[in-house]
Amino acid sequence: MWPVARILDYLLHYIGLYVIVAIGLVLLTGVGGMTSFSQAAFVGLGAYATAFLATRYGSCHGSA
Repeated sequence: MWPVARILDYLLHYIGLYVIVAIGLVLLTGVGGMTSFSQAAFVGLGAYATAFLATRYGSCHGSA
């Protein structure tokens, strides 16, 4: 792949992940009317587990 295509692919993956997190937060606070303080903790736990597996076993971020 071309270097620009790899960077664009990497960027689009992260944009997609942040969109998923944002939609979940909007559904909880906007539609449901609830405030969720633990959602950030769950996102952080998932990010930590993904980083741990990627550094320990060489997994790519797309497999998470």
